[in-house]
Amino acid sequence: MDIFLYVVGVILLIIGMIGSLVPVIPGPPVSYLGLLAVGISGMADFSREFLISWAVVAVAVTVTDIYLAPLMAKRSGGSPAATRGTWIGMLVGFIFFPPLGIFIGPFAGALIGELVGGSGKGDRAFRAALGAFAAFFIGTVLKITVCGVMMFYGIFAPRFF
Repeated sequence: MDIFLYVVGVILLIIGMIGSLVPVIPGPPVSYLGLLAVGISGMADFSREFLISWAVVAVAVTVTDIYLAPLMAKRSGGSPAATRGTWIGMLVGFIFFPPLGIFIGPFAGALIGELVGGSGKGDRAFRAALGAFAAFFIGTVLKITVCGVMMFYGIFAPRFF
């Protein structure tokens, strides 16, 4: 059972890391479940405080990522259409133009969203697109960092290494 939980934990850590780039998978929470599985397996000696701290970090990064794009698009002068465009662009870019589409999609989506459904002004749309892209980039870097550290602990902390 210990080996099974450890393998499940490592798989969840890998899926969590993928989720840092794929918008439909919540990367940090999935990575945390992997870290928790490794801890429960008995293969690693994670303290209760360690696991609680990482739960707080996973939730904080996820909430920040969800609210950062709309906030940055709005603070950059964008409308809700720019925010919706960011998410649509992210999905379209990921599906049809990987791997660069993941980065170009949010910018293009916010720009098109603002031009079509927002103010329709080019300069305002460009600022909103830059804000949405910056938020996406910051959120992605945060998620990759958090998931990477959890993966490190989950893979290199077990007793048998």
